[in-house]
Amino acid sequence: MKISAVIPTYNNEKDIGECIESLLNQTRKFHEIIVVDSSSRDKTQEIVKSYKKIRLITAGRGRSLARNLGWIKSKGDIVAFIESDSVFDKDWLKHIAESFEKGADAVIDRRQVYKPETFISRMNNEIFSMRMKKENYKPFSAWVFKREVLEKTKGFDNHLEAAEDVDLGTRTKQEGFVIVYQPSSVQYHKGEPKNLKELFKREWWFGKNMKNYYEKYPEKFPLVRGMGLFSLPLIFVFNWTLGFLMLLAYLIFAFVKPFRKGLKFKYASANALLSLPRNYIYFISLISSYF
Repeated sequence: MKISAVIPTYNNEKDIGECIESLLNQTRKFHEIIVVDSSSRDKTQEIVKSYKKIRLITAGRGRSLARNLGWIKSKGDIVAFIESDSVFDKDWLKHIAESFEKGADAVIDRRQVYKPETFISRMNNEIFSMRMKKENYKPFSAWVFKREVLEKTKGFDNHLEAAEDVDLGTRTKQEGFVIVYQPSSVQYHKGEPKNLKELFKREWWFGKNMKNYYEKYPEKFPLVRGMGLFSLPLIFVFNWTLGFLMLLAYLIFAFVKPFRKGLKFKYASANALLSLPRNYIYFISLISSYF
């Protein structure tokens, strides 16, 4: 069983080296490691070229485009799509391979925050741990695929820059393939927000880039997520009592579900309170993308 790693990247001189090192130091070795660089302007390509075992391909801008170019040019029976700002546990590939040996068609790993040192990063790490408990998590996307799955689904949708993994996961399951969750394969992601500025910036980016996904799947437009947004206009313009009750109901709903699944009180409370400004930013950005 030959497994190829495909790493799309752009201007990531800060993290690409440590990512590559973690892949080279796996207890089970990759057949090949391919970096697809979208014409970086920093030292990313120079760093990649310093590794003789790494194959470098240049591409145009776009994560989905880079991933598709990578898997098409790869030689593996299985293709693992790697985040260039992540570090992987040394047994990551070993456990991924075990899932395929047991019959998986695609596999999703367990994600954690890399060295969480701030309150926001610790909160996000706890949310990952809560969501990705084996009893809680049902795979809806994947990052490692059999080649036949990619050939059947045509890989990532080049028109999507956000939720492209969810889209491919949806099409993978529609074709009758099985996605397996492998909690023993741990990926530590450096790109998770560390403070409020980064948290809100990420919401803006997602809102700005979700238009094409919702046009493809209009039934998935997050109407429930916007419930709390209507409370503030009610409070200040129409009926403050009704608006306050709606806001309170929204915050309780946002708190209770994660808390019941095991998220600590302080993180469940902070996550609920932060969800309101995050949703405002998300929807303002999403609406602006239509103009």
